Amino acid sequence: RFDEFVRAVCTIGRDSRAIFLWDLGNEPFPTWGEWFAFLAENVRAADPNPAHGTIVSFAALPEFIENRVFENPLIDVVGYHPYGVFRQNMAVWTRQARRIATPPHSDRQKPILATEAGSPGILMSYEDTFDQLRAEGVGFMPWVAVIDDRRGRLPFQFGSGIVFHDGELRDLPAAQAMQAVAREDGVLPFQLAPLREKRDLTGWVEPTFPPGRGI
Repeated sequence: RFDEFVRAVCTIGRDSRAIFLWDLGNEPFPTWGEWFAFLAENVRAADPNPAHGTIVSFAALPEFIENRVFENPLIDVVGYHPYGVFRQNMAVWTRQARRIATPPHSDRQKPILATEAGSPGILMSYEDTFDQLRAEGVGFMPWVAVIDDRRGRLPFQFGSGIVFHDGELRDLPAAQAMQAVAREDGVLPFQLAPLREKRDLTGWVEPTFPPGRGI
């Protein structure tokens, strides 16, 4: 039934210009190499659109070298999560991602993408993270860009998230940094309304390290 679900979703999305990548798995176990090959075949059979790539995103890249996940020509992009308190952590992650994206670890030279970037709760400001990844020449997706707090609670509860679902802000410097990047890339050529920080939600600023959480 899982295979049917994958085929149904990818068949519906194959003609959509809104699809960027099909994410085959997020932070998977190192033993899933053969399963990714099977899944990639299902995705590509249902969606042969060459504009839609495939990606697998890892949180522990060294563990996947032996599995040769990216030797599979049906997997197009190496995703990684460069977390760490220091800038050097991000630099090391990026070097390792590029290594795995290069033959013989991959079937060809593949692009890399930081599919999770930034986390103030572990002392990584968004704006500094974005600056460093831009300097490294790496695209990124913030963790978390939009906060869905309609259920009355915030995800992960330790300082992540930039914009609330209603458009007001939790993190003004991060939002300004995102806008700057978008303008540089030509994504936002129009004038934006002034940014608004949310001030009327009691307790929305969570402590960086809640009680019981150590460094």
